[in-house]
Amino acid sequence: MNPADTQTPTTSQTTPQEPKTPRLRREAMIVGGDRSRLGLLVALCSLAGVVVGFGLSNMATMRLQTCPSMVSSDTQAVTADAIETPTWLGVQMVSARESGARVLAVTPRSPADRAGIRAGDVIVSAGSASCVNRLRDVDVASDLVRIVRQHAPGDDIGVRLLRGEDELVMRAELGKMPLALFLEELR
Repeated sequence: MNPADTQTPTTSQTTPQEPKTPRLRREAMIVGGDRSRLGLLVALCSLAGVVVGFGLSNMATMRLQTCPSMVSSDTQAVTADAIETPTWLGVQMVSARESGARVLAVTPRSPADRAGIRAGDVIVSAGSASCVNRLRDVDVASDLVRIVRQHAPGDDIGVRLLRGEDELVMRAELGKMPLALFLEELR
């Protein structure tokens, strides 16, 4: 397949009496390999057809849709709407010195924001909200990421955190990471 073919806007099919008008698509091209996981190099295109992000990631999965207009049968097009972003709490964090994940920032209107989690909090355990007595320890920031990603958007999780000298337990309903934030992570 010619790489130039994937970077040009497409035109809609027209009838003889209908003028040709450009129709721009947002899509990702995946050639070969395991198409059920986004563990491949992905080029996400803007509405103008210009490549805006490249990334290697196994965080998202895609429901792939075969595009009959493609030249090669080994190529599929994926619309941007088909990208399933990962489960998301909405915190930026680092591993705390002692143990846990120190929250650096909370995304406005995120699950963490709605739960009352604030910058400066240290998350020490998290897990299913139905078993608050059995929350799993968060020793480093990646532990919290793993716990969150084991749940689905809409699931409630319990979060035990330290705020100054106080220990608090909060409940957060997890969401789906907004596509714009996911694309930023890929950069």
